[in-house]
Amino acid sequence: MVAVRGFRGLFLVCAELRRSVEFYRSLGFSLEKTTNRSSVLKLGDSLNLHLHESLSPAEQQTFGVGWQKGSTGIVLLFTCPDLEELWRSAPEEAKEVAPVNTPWGDRIAILLDPDGYRLEFRQGVS
Repeated sequence: MVAVRGFRGLFLVCAELRRSVEFYRSLGFSLEKTTNRSSVLKLGDSLNLHLHESLSPAEQQTFGVGWQKGSTGIVLLFTCPDLEELWRSAPEEAKEVAPVNTPWGDRIAILLDPDGYRLEFRQGVS
């Protein structure tokens, strides 16, 4: 049996590549490479975020993915040392849930990226 050895990254389909790249760069991602329809951003040493704009119908069928504003069923989870600072610096249109203590003891904030993907930031939790 072949075992999975690691988590390589995330792939998100986006409506406007430039806008999404700018958004994730404002959160601390660095741009690794870009083409006319896709970019790879990196967070830390291990997380790659692949953004791809405007998949053709053939690509959507081949890969079984597409784009729809506010896609549900996926939440991207991140840690953050200072949620209040993150909240203050986030674009207003991205703000969904201000920093709050959850009933289970975590402190979280939720932002929406330009394509409606939910980004949950937990303070001090790995």
